[in-house]
Amino acid sequence: MASLVSAILTQSRQVRIVPNGGWSSESYIKQNIERIKRISLKHDETTVLYYGDYDPTCLRMVKNLKRDLQERNISFEHVAITKEQIAQFGLEHLICRS
Repeated sequence: MASLVSAILTQSRQVRIVPNGGWSSESYIKQNIERIKRISLKHDETTVLYYGDYDPTCLRMVKNLKRDLQERNISFEHVAITKEQIAQFGLEHLICRS
């Protein structure tokens, strides 16, 4: 998905695409947060849009990222896929219940 979104947004210098696959290490996530923090100092507002699976691992990651970024006054929005989208589009069969 990252390559598709990146291809659409290549004209904007204000957009960064950072794939975060599977169980990324804590140091990798912290490096990304620090990079976002540095970028946010140059702009009035910085928002992280998160696109990810709806499974227990992703939901824990979303919770932790949101907390860590909001502590640094960086907005965080979980865009896809959300519980509401699963219900709206009848995607319950795709939910991983591990």
